[in-house]
Amino acid sequence: MGHGGGSCQKKSVDKRSPKSDKAYTREVLGPLARAQNILVINDEAHHAWRSNPENKIKLTKEEKENEREATVWISGLDRIHASRRILACYDFSATPFAPSGNKNDSEALFTWIISDFGLNDGIESGLVKTPRIVVRDDNTPAAKTFRSKLYHIYADDTVRDNVKQAAEPRVPLPDMVLQAYNLLGADWFETYKNWKKAKSPVPPVMITVANRTETAARIKYAFEHNRISTEELCDSRYIIHIDSKTLEKDENESIKIDDILSGDDDGEGGRKYSKKEQIALLRETVDTVGRPGKRGERYLESDRIRIDPPLFAMDKLRVRIMLMLNMSRIVEHLWNFIRLRETEQIVPVFDPNSKIRSTGHMPAWWTSKHREPTVKSHITHCVHDSAWEAAEAYKIEKNPHVTAWAKNDHLGFGILYTFEGVPHYYYPDFLIKLDNEKILVLETKGQDNSLVQKKRRAIAEWVEAVNSLKEYGQWHCDISFNVADIDGIIEKYTGK
Repeated sequence: MGHGGGSCQKKSVDKRSPKSDKAYTREVLGPLARAQNILVINDEAHHAWRSNPENKIKLTKEEKENEREATVWISGLDRIHASRRILACYDFSATPFAPSGNKNDSEALFTWIISDFGLNDGIESGLVKTPRIVVRDDNTPAAKTFRSKLYHIYADDTVRDNVKQAAEPRVPLPDMVLQAYNLLGADWFETYKNWKKAKSPVPPVMITVANRTETAARIKYAFEHNRISTEELCDSRYIIHIDSKTLEKDENESIKIDDILSGDDDGEGGRKYSKKEQIALLRETVDTVGRPGKRGERYLESDRIRIDPPLFAMDKLRVRIMLMLNMSRIVEHLWNFIRLRETEQIVPVFDPNSKIRSTGHMPAWWTSKHREPTVKSHITHCVHDSAWEAAEAYKIEKNPHVTAWAKNDHLGFGILYTFEGVPHYYYPDFLIKLDNEKILVLETKGQDNSLVQKKRRAIAEWVEAVNSLKEYGQWHCDISFNVADIDGIIEKYTGK
């Protein structure tokens, strides 16, 4: 029933049966609908395959979506085959494998491969793009391989953890990635000059394939804000970001700097900025480094940054080199200032794919490391990386105030933090449930240093955010520097 001027509308129900295979074929093939004995060529065939019935491993949300999309094309071909007959289907792909829950190895390869035209053959034939490897590198080579660290840059710890996160575009890229782009940019510029000398109508193109959409956005941001030393590559008119899954962003919340500044951008003359305006100005400072006359460049040229020893501050070139080598630290300093000044409330940011995790979600895994069975842990065995850690685990297991515990191994409980301008994930050692229902996150360390202190602040902030919700019990965090202090730490939080 409706009242107050409202109106009621009837809703119809579509009772039509699903389309027949013939009707489906007519709709999809259009003018070719009457054709029979069809030959199908699938380009980029790694996007079109059947579900793997042997896959017993749980796929991620993204992998499930890719699997669903991949099977749509094949199911359509099945319906066309039923009505018009497909003689053969040829798949072409540079990556002929489908996700199996494991890494992309031989077990995930398509079983119907009949011909392998390798990458080297493709390059020599001029059929594929030529990959470029950074070779002009004077850094210390990797200890294990004696290769340049830039040879397999994703394997570096400072890079892998950084680019795996769903970070905002303005988050700085790792210094090693920026260095690689600077070196590749120099190679590109030499090619550019040669092409220009040869009167080529188009310049060479640098193509980057990123591991995730957020990383691609950060790379684009770095180029557009002159984080790369090759100016010709930083012209936003020639930068194209191809991203099929870019999320729509509300631009109404953005604040234009030009609308804030009214002749004086330092807030003098009685002009007071709102918090949003202050944040916008601070971001403008970070974003305009390298742009003459802008806030970021004026900040670097001011006396707010001191270089020690003074030998490196004797001329502008040396100063510039020192600033560029330490740009990540400068950005971190500004970012910490933004957080300190503008944070009103600390709230947790949940993983959209898995808001709550449990020890029950840990997959089975195998190891040759030393391990001991447990009684109070949901996980059958505790794997020890050292004798000291084994002693810590033993003390936790035997403590009468501990009702349940787990070593944070293969659980995915990580805390994001930034150290020296580089984002990392910190994985505390133990999760402990006490007999008063409190949960203790315990870290074990042999000594205290600036890195350990940064991790402690990160976990303390995380605990504060979770406790503010009052939905997940009461959490605490602490650190043990000696096996003998385990019982004392636990007693501190039980009050017994």
